[in-house]
Amino acid sequence: MPRVFDSANEPYDYCRYCFPSERVAEELHKFPVLPTANDGRGCCFSVGCDHPSYDEWDYKCTKCRVTLGESDY
Repeated sequence: MPRVFDSANEPYDYCRYCFPSERVAEELHKFPVLPTANDGRGCCFSVGCDHPSYDEWDYKCTKCRVTLGESDY
């Protein structure tokens, strides 16, 4: 599945079963905008972003911790 970035531009990857709807992702990851992340870009929240190859790295689902693979694109 595509990646979710929170308001501080931190990435979150989910398996295809746990990937949240945009509304839920916004509730989980959009706010608060942390003062330590204030680099002048504003809120970096986004859903459906590109991600590195899950087959080449050991990425785990943010929610259920299963190792992500080809089926999670």
